[in-house]
Amino acid sequence: MSTQPSHKATPWQTSTTKEQDWIKIDLHIHTLDDPKDAVDYSAHQLLERARSLGFRVLAITLHDAVFERRDYVAGMSSC
Repeated sequence: MSTQPSHKATPWQTSTTKEQDWIKIDLHIHTLDDPKDAVDYSAHQLLERARSLGFRVLAITLHDAVFERRDYVAGMSSC
């Protein structure tokens, strides 16, 4: 019998090293969809850039509004 702990990889993991067990997230980020912010990138641009940088979770934040743009996130859950 092995004395090594068993480790089941989740769908986003390809390795069992501790460094790769982390998920890259940003829980407060804005886009130009919020008129109170002075940023020059759209939600779509943000999602594409975040994906290219390895982010797995984003929380797009708006002042005084709810961001519900399903057309922007369609297909993003497969990243």
